[in-house]
Amino acid sequence: MNNKYESLETRIKKMMIGEKIVNYKIGDQNVENDPDDQIVVGSFVTRNFDMSPPAQKIYSSLDKSLDVNAAENAARFQDQLFALEKQVVLTQKADASDAKQAQLMHDRAMKYADKIGLGKEHSYLTKHLDFIKSKVAEPTFDTKFDGANDNRFKTPPKSLTNLDTDRDIDNVKGYLMSRSLKAQRKLKIFDGD
Repeated sequence: MNNKYESLETRIKKMMIGEKIVNYKIGDQNVENDPDDQIVVGSFVTRNFDMSPPAQKIYSSLDKSLDVNAAENAARFQDQLFALEKQVVLTQKADASDAKQAQLMHDRAMKYADKIGLGKEHSYLTKHLDFIKSKVAEPTFDTKFDGANDNRFKTPPKSLTNLDTDRDIDNVKGYLMSRSLKAQRKLKIFDGD
């Protein structure tokens, strides 16, 4: 880094993200990855484009004749995807809902990128999506299941249950019926007892 001084905000972002300002090579051009590098697309100002130098390059040199709404929507969904990726980078884990949300944002960004005719150029989004999916923890299942020793399947003793029930013999069928006292009161009201 050539600059001897840097702002406090830049230093905090570096500490949070855990990355330094780095020069990347895309093709034969150097692209600097700086958290302060954000792009204005239509009326939308990005917040997380520092996660992707290719996105910075594409959206900083968009042709003015392109559909502004489609370009703005593509940038908006990419920005949301990059924000999710920042969270995953910080925590080093993701869950299935994060992966599903990332897939949705990726698909929508690609849809709008195709509308502006830059679908091929947005192939870098797949790497960001794959990174988020790679951090999804696999669910662990207990392979040694023993239902006899599992307390969830045991009937509690009568001394611990607070069943306020009354058992009557049904005169017609001779079956044992169980009704709560509340249900009995309702029946008495209807029967006029």
